[in-house]
Amino acid sequence: MKLDLIKKRFEKGFKSYDKYAFVQKQIAKLLIFYLKNIKKDFDSIFEIGAGTGILSSLIEQNLNFKYLYLNDIVETSYFFLREKLKSSFTFICSDAQNLKISCDLLISSSTFQWFKNLEESLTNYNVNYLAFSLFLRGSLFEIKNLFNLSLNYVAYEDILKILKKLNYKVIYSFYGNFSLTFKDLFEALRYLKYTGVNSLSKTLIPLNFLKEKNKVFIQKYQKLTFVYGIFIAKR
Repeated sequence: MKLDLIKKRFEKGFKSYDKYAFVQKQIAKLLIFYLKNIKKDFDSIFEIGAGTGILSSLIEQNLNFKYLYLNDIVETSYFFLREKLKSSFTFICSDAQNLKISCDLLISSSTFQWFKNLEESLTNYNVNYLAFSLFLRGSLFEIKNLFNLSLNYVAYEDILKILKKLNYKVIYSFYGNFSLTFKDLFEALRYLKYTGVNSLSKTLIPLNFLKEKNKVFIQKYQKLTFVYGIFIAKR
């Protein structure tokens, strides 16, 4: 998946993202809940994929910090963050896959699944604590079965192996899933569009083909499944 396509699709979805990103909000809340019960005081916090500020707001409300760095590939993210946050922060508009980052806590929610090589990117980060959630293998299997379209989702066990290889001690990890019900495929695809996940497809899908797939969706699924993992680790 080309980065410029991901950036373009997410930027288009920013205005509707907060209204429709129910799953992402719940996962971000869980990430912060488990993190603050382990540690809540940090010198510097760096968030990757801040987007519209869902996780950023939770960081501000639940954690203590001296310095806050917020990152996203979309420039307009800054304006959403400025509206939501009372705390001062430094905004870094960049592809975090290639950034060299040093901080006390590196945190991210529902972003790392877009990385081409998560292990390689994590080697660039010099951090004391690492806390993140991401969508895992099995997510949106309904879309994969219908259209043969999917991100290269990583398995839960593989994330644990990566962290161990990079000398992180996993303090907490969790594996779970959410399912959202839709009346038909068109409603499901609109949901993915409004949350930026239509970045899965590079081209428009013909209407007649969609109508055929809609029949299968109604008969077999009527839902989308999101498999996720939460990981909190330290060095």
